[in-house]
Amino acid sequence: MANPVFPTLPSGAKLTTDGFTIEREDPSMQTELEGGYVASRAKHTRTPRSTYTCTVREMTEGDRVAMDTFWNTVKGGSVILDWTHPTTLAVVAVRFKGPLTFTYVGYGSYQRWDCSFTLQQA
Repeated sequence: MANPVFPTLPSGAKLTTDGFTIEREDPSMQTELEGGYVASRAKHTRTPRSTYTCTVREMTEGDRVAMDTFWNTVKGGSVILDWTHPTTLAVVAVRFKGPLTFTYVGYGSYQRWDCSFTLQQA
């Protein structure tokens, strides 16, 4: 069965690269020994995973609903999904790590939302 694909939003809003961060997992275990020495080894042989912090800015109400619907469809972080990396354009298998955060940034009849979320490489 194919993984769900991260949605294309109705207004065409995309991930912004300002505030986009990549954090690499540290696969090491370290133990301090007597005399100040440090013994270290890898916890596992798997390639270290990345965690991505993302923001979609200036989303319309329709975009917010589409994003919320997708979140409910994949049940938060319980399902692996395919996501296109915004700078390399490579498709990466990820899952949500933590909640979606919607922040209202509109004024008057200009109703817009920013959405922040974290994805972890599967």
